Amino acid sequence: MEDNHDPEVNFIVEPIERLRERYSLMMATPLVDVNVGPTCKVQVMNSFSSAVVLRQDAEIGKAERIDRLVSVIVES
Repeated sequence: MEDNHDPEVNFIVEPIERLRERYSLMMATPLVDVNVGPTCKVQVMNSFSSAVVLRQDAEIGKAERIDRLVSVIVES
């Protein structure tokens, strides 16, 4: 069996609604090329003074494949 190796496989990771509802947190939306790095870190911001605990298995976002990337503003 032969792998279909697409040179660009981009995903955008967006926060799920439950992140705001349950934790009152905001999340940055990263763009991930899984050929370069299959995992990524996401940044989460707590704009309130009360502490929030996120467990290791907490679901906070979902990835959606981007078929066509027009441009990248900033690479980090």
